[in-house]
Amino acid sequence: RARAAMSAASPRDVDGAPPAPSLTATLRGIARELGSNDALQVAAAATALLELDIGDGHGPAWALACVGAGVVVPLLRAVQRVPRDAHTLAPIEGDGTTEEDVRAGDEALLVLSELGGVAAGLLEDEGYQVELDADSGRAIFVDSRSGMGSASAPVLRASEAAPEEDRWRFALLVETLTLVTPLGVDAHTGRFYWSVEVIEYIGESDDGGAELSVIDMAVEDGDLGDVTRALVVGPWQGSDGVVEAEKDPNETLGEALDSWRDATYVTSALMTGSTALKRVLVCGCACGAPAAFIRRYIPGARVDVIERDERMTKLSIEYFDLECTKCDEDVDISSAGAEGEIRVFRESFVKAAKRMSAEAYDAVIGHWPACDGVDDDTIWREICRVTSDVGVVAFTSTNADVARSMIGGDETRARLLRDPANVTFEEVEDERPDKRARTGNDIASKVNSKDVVCCFMSSPNDDVFKADAAWDARVRAKLGGAAAEFPYRLAACDTHGVMSVLDYAVAENDDDADNVGRIPEADGGNAAWDAFGDAEAAPSSDVFDADYWNGILAAHGCSISAHGVVAPTKTSSQSSAKHVPELAENGYVWGGVIVPSDETSALRLGIQALVSAQWPPACIFVSDVAWRVIDILFAHAEVLLGGECVLEPSVAAFKLEAAASGKRYIGNNFGVPHRDYSLQDAVNKDGSTQILSLWLPLNRVTETNGCMYIVSKKDDEDGGVGDVMKSAPEVPRGSAKPLAPVDPGTLLAWAGNTIHWGSACQADSPNDPRVSVAFVFRKRGDAEASADARCAPLTRDQARATTLEKRLEIIHHAIGVFEHWYGDAVDVKRRLRAH
Repeated sequence: RARAAMSAASPRDVDGAPPAPSLTATLRGIARELGSNDALQVAAAATALLELDIGDGHGPAWALACVGAGVVVPLLRAVQRVPRDAHTLAPIEGDGTTEEDVRAGDEALLVLSELGGVAAGLLEDEGYQVELDADSGRAIFVDSRSGMGSASAPVLRASEAAPEEDRWRFALLVETLTLVTPLGVDAHTGRFYWSVEVIEYIGESDDGGAELSVIDMAVEDGDLGDVTRALVVGPWQGSDGVVEAEKDPNETLGEALDSWRDATYVTSALMTGSTALKRVLVCGCACGAPAAFIRRYIPGARVDVIERDERMTKLSIEYFDLECTKCDEDVDISSAGAEGEIRVFRESFVKAAKRMSAEAYDAVIGHWPACDGVDDDTIWREICRVTSDVGVVAFTSTNADVARSMIGGDETRARLLRDPANVTFEEVEDERPDKRARTGNDIASKVNSKDVVCCFMSSPNDDVFKADAAWDARVRAKLGGAAAEFPYRLAACDTHGVMSVLDYAVAENDDDADNVGRIPEADGGNAAWDAFGDAEAAPSSDVFDADYWNGILAAHGCSISAHGVVAPTKTSSQSSAKHVPELAENGYVWGGVIVPSDETSALRLGIQALVSAQWPPACIFVSDVAWRVIDILFAHAEVLLGGECVLEPSVAAFKLEAAASGKRYIGNNFGVPHRDYSLQDAVNKDGSTQILSLWLPLNRVTETNGCMYIVSKKDDEDGGVGDVMKSAPEVPRGSAKPLAPVDPGTLLAWAGNTIHWGSACQADSPNDPRVSVAFVFRKRGDAEASADARCAPLTRDQARATTLEKRLEIIHHAIGVFEHWYGDAVDVKRRLRAH
């Protein structure tokens, strides 16, 4: 029924506007009833959703309103509460499961099926089909135009018309397609494994407190049963949405910090000017991870927590194993609690502060303690009163007004800290000196609710967050001998104007007595940092030592010389001159072989050796042969672009796996049609190309082992002008051209705004999976000036002179550029910086 309703709808019919207030109130009321422990009430609420007629019946307006009201989690809970047959999924009554429970589960399943039907219709309108992967049982989203599939759900173009804060509803609607199909069954217990399992759900409280959920989410690319547990406040926004807290259920609370936010709270607290971190106040319990972490790793620290929602404390204790003492107003908060004790006070910060002593805390961290009827300036004055005059505070959930109250006109005492995952290219560009005057250059103008605003009661040193000896010294001063047990370190601090981007790395315990008190270096063997699991680490080594890489690569003709300088290559690039008209007319070039076979063979064998040694393909750029090939390509790029050019450091290397469609790994194909750059960036005002993507196959590439597809400029009507509000460009039917078959070393290049994508290697391909490298060249001038500010482009002479250290810096940057596609690359990037 939902598919039929959707068949007449186009993406333009879906504006994503939130429902009217009266309808929202109705839906929220139904959501509260779905959270009831009365099965009949749950069944009635689910039926009410099915009977609700919004706009086009059970079309997009109805579905988006439902997911926005927070009904997905309680519906899932009703479905998952009912035991089911492992083969037929039919409900099983008995053993405490009543007929009413089964009815509630069935009604909830009907609603989720209707939501999934609407999602399938929207996907079909935008050219996608949903299939199940035979091995994993997980959904694969297949582009019907190219046949490419991905486990990552596509971003619906229809969502672009919705306000940014509401776009999560589209993503969650698509995710409903995957929620009611179990990933597998435990052979011994018959228990189902779900992609998302609801552990607990508490609806809105009578006093207006938001609904709370505890859910277990399957770990991407993990083993069956591997999950991360999340605490959600308000409507769940999907697997990629915001969560209040998260934890690996197999770890003791406080053993690790599984979010950038929590790590930054603790990092900020350690930067206090006090000689020791004796008392810490945490605003907001969440699951209790920061408090438990401080208790475990910072000797002598006393931790108080302010949490006025008793439900939050209850869930933290029951499902996250928080060990604490619950306190009321009769407990003296002015004096410190017992050593090792976490005290949780059930009251607002403003109320509790009246009973706190002046300068009681060395650090105050957590959510900004907003209080109804109390202005931000008053709250800040109370925070300052109870914080040591050399102490530090660090808050999330802030806005421009809160930031102004905290800073008070003196930004020398404040730092705006941001998660690398939340940094956009535009924000980095805005911090270039020539742009700051236009975009604003103060913390209040830049802050968002996910940032941590850190403020020092006295002016800190300029290097307070530097990822070097300053970090080491500060932490040793606070922890003494216990520093050897501290499980993470500040790995990088990149400053862009008023914004500091902090990155962290795991650290291994070091039992060497000579190193006691020293923050240990990062090592991938310690899994205490990341709840999503670490990939197996490469053997312990100094990646800045050429001998290490030569041990992997030299036997394949990919050695690294001691001086790290590549001699100019003798190559003729005049063969590319005849392709200049093709580039202008078609937007791409399919030339002949331009790189000798001994060079492409060395690169291919080197990439295979690196992967065997547990390094990603991009590490081939440590080798001299890679930079000799780059020098050859420079010559051809200069001919095609009509002048001197520079190389972007976003170099890429690919080694596909057979039958791995939808799998995310470093070096996989980019299987979604896309443009690398906008028309404005890629093409000059005179129509000439100024950004060129150059793709080089290292083995023979056919249509079955992972070739490139291209859309000619002739078939792309506006060259990208109409892409501003789209998540992906439209590919006219029949316009996709495979660039295959091609031999190793063949010149394939296209303008930066040309639509293209890489296909996966088919399981039955008679050819070895594709191995290739790719580069972006910019013509000097305007195109060079607009390059990524995070890592400067290289001239040809600079490319010839790259040292091993510079090559590693480029590889680190390049992997980060494509991390959104590869998946989690934190461990690899950390290893590339480890001595």
